[in-house]
Amino acid sequence: MKRKFPLYLLLGMMISALAMSCNEDSDDAYEEYVISNSTAITAFNLNSDDSVLANLDSVHFTIDISKRIIYNADSLPRGTKITGLTINASFPTTATCKIVQEAGTVRPDSIYDYTTTDSIDFTGNVKLRITAADGTEVDYQVKVNVHQLESDSLYWNQMARRDLPNVSGTLNAQRTVQCGDKLYTLLNCSDGYILSTTDNPATGDWQQIDAQFGMVPNVNTFAATNDALFILDENGALYTSADGSAWSSCGIIWHNIIGGYTDRVLGVGTDNGAYTLDEYPRLDGYTPTTLPDKFPVSGNSQLSVYDNTWNKQPQMFTVGGIDKDGRFHGDCWGYDGKKWALLRTDVLPPMADVAVVKYVSYEGGSIISDATEHRTWFAMGGRTSKGDINDVVYISRHQGLYWNPGDDLLQLPDYIGNFYGAQAFCFSSTLTRSASLWTAMPSKQLPVWASIVKPVATRAAQITNEWDCPYLYLFGGINSNGTVNNSIWRGVINRLTFAPIL
Repeated sequence: MKRKFPLYLLLGMMISALAMSCNEDSDDAYEEYVISNSTAITAFNLNSDDSVLANLDSVHFTIDISKRIIYNADSLPRGTKITGLTINASFPTTATCKIVQEAGTVRPDSIYDYTTTDSIDFTGNVKLRITAADGTEVDYQVKVNVHQLESDSLYWNQMARRDLPNVSGTLNAQRTVQCGDKLYTLLNCSDGYILSTTDNPATGDWQQIDAQFGMVPNVNTFAATNDALFILDENGALYTSADGSAWSSCGIIWHNIIGGYTDRVLGVGTDNGAYTLDEYPRLDGYTPTTLPDKFPVSGNSQLSVYDNTWNKQPQMFTVGGIDKDGRFHGDCWGYDGKKWALLRTDVLPPMADVAVVKYVSYEGGSIISDATEHRTWFAMGGRTSKGDINDVVYISRHQGLYWNPGDDLLQLPDYIGNFYGAQAFCFSSTLTRSASLWTAMPSKQLPVWASIVKPVATRAAQITNEWDCPYLYLFGGINSNGTVNNSIWRGVINRLTFAPIL
């Protein structure tokens, strides 16, 4: 007798057999166990320690997995102690980590298990040795970079000093001006008058101009506008030249030249024995005005442009100088394109022939990139009514209206010496990073109206390989012995030479 099974029962048996087959395959898959070989470090930071540096735990570290290097692109300030720091690192939970220390200054060579509390001496060679679950072992080199220079110091490299261009014989007088994108230096030497020009003071590449003055120039009145040079002769007659070679009379007599304003030159004129404020060429309807009381007739600083985005015309200021009665002042006078005004009295000690230049300075921030950058005017040198020479560098972060002595890091070094009657300018050089070397490339002139633009430092992961670095250039001046300094000095705030962070 044959046994008959219902159709639904046959279908159920087939499904059960199929399920058993699948389970057998699944069991085979689970028999293969993959052991992790991951050695990746996914996060790294220093632990907080205010005794070392404020906000130490906020220093950004780059983790280069391919090169197996961990480093802070934004170096810590000079002098930061890195002999006893603790760290916090993230790596796979299946892996182990050991700290390998070699050649440290305070801790002997050693290998020990990673913890967040063990201090590490980063003056030597430090590695994090990650061992994966499958035994794969990888070393990450850890570098805690510290600047070797005081970042906020105004540094004047003695090796970068240069002689004034084309000096011949004894140097009696010098004055340097900026016209357009070029510098012009006029010298009075025992062998005659020498005029030279360059668009790149960094290289010292000066071209001598065959200047045909046709008169006896007063070197101390040498001035420039955006597109022309000006000077007074020994009798006060105003002369002009487009390029310094041929000079022509402007047909007016002045006592002194104050400075250049865009396409006009400003000066102190005379009218029947009285001093006036004048300009050349004169705008339509312009007439010379009476010289205000206390206005400097000589010895005023270079004109400097205000940072102001609300005015269509540039505004300029000058400080210090000697008035018509021979009195020395430390006042600040401003010019708006039409008239002069006394902005503030006694902003500096009473003195004349001060070199003023716009630059930058920094304050605050325990981490280099956290410091606040300020547009800063520097006042250097100058002489008093008693014949003393000012040896203090004053700074203004308020566009010439308020001045204070700069801190020690901004003062001039002893090897420059005291001076008055120098001129200062800011030009930018392109720096490049090649391996571990820094190379200065040809400079780029900064127009007198321009603000310094520096690549902004951030918390990102890498250093740029090329950037513009603004340098100060200090020309000539007269020392305490009355001798004209045959020198061009170049200075820079150190942090500007550090490769910016991208």
